[in-house]
Amino acid sequence: NNALFHRNLGTVLHEAGDLPGAVAALREGLRLDPKDAAAYGELGLALGMSGDVVGSAAALREAIRLGHKTAKAFN
Repeated sequence: NNALFHRNLGTVLHEAGDLPGAVAALREGLRLDPKDAAAYGELGLALGMSGDVVGSAAALREAIRLGHKTAKAFN
């Protein structure tokens, strides 16, 4: 599944400190699967670490809307 690949890639890049790469990979994964709550949660974290507070909040809200349980802790 290409969406899952991009979510996993985004997570690895985020953990490695490549925030622009993480955001790009996660956005591509979400383009392929716009209902991936976990990808929205990870995107929210990466955007927050990048300083995009507004984008981070929007991604985390979408993660919660889609049912991601962990994202609630960051809202």
